[in-house]
Amino acid sequence: MRTILQVPVDKKIRQLAEKSALNMGFSSLQESLRVIMRQMSLNKINLNLIQQEPDEILTPEQEKILLKKDKASQKEIAKGNYFSSSNIDEIMKNLNSYNE
Repeated sequence: MRTILQVPVDKKIRQLAEKSALNMGFSSLQESLRVIMRQMSLNKINLNLIQQEPDEILTPEQEKILLKKDKASQKEIAKGNYFSSSNIDEIMKNLNSYNE
């Protein structure tokens, strides 16, 4: 016998969860929740909830600027114009040489 479970949730959260479920290979958010609930009913699920720092959202203009700077830095790296180091002392020595 089937039953219907209704859970009030913010529209934006539902949209994000649905997108995540699809990215994980589920056919729908409902399917992902059925799988999770089935695993819970069999005591075969272990949930670890860890609070993470929120993602930083860039405006389209900021993203455009960042991509432009990345492209420029990749060109400089291709030319060999970069400094590589394996420790902080080398980095600091190199940075301090610009102040002299």
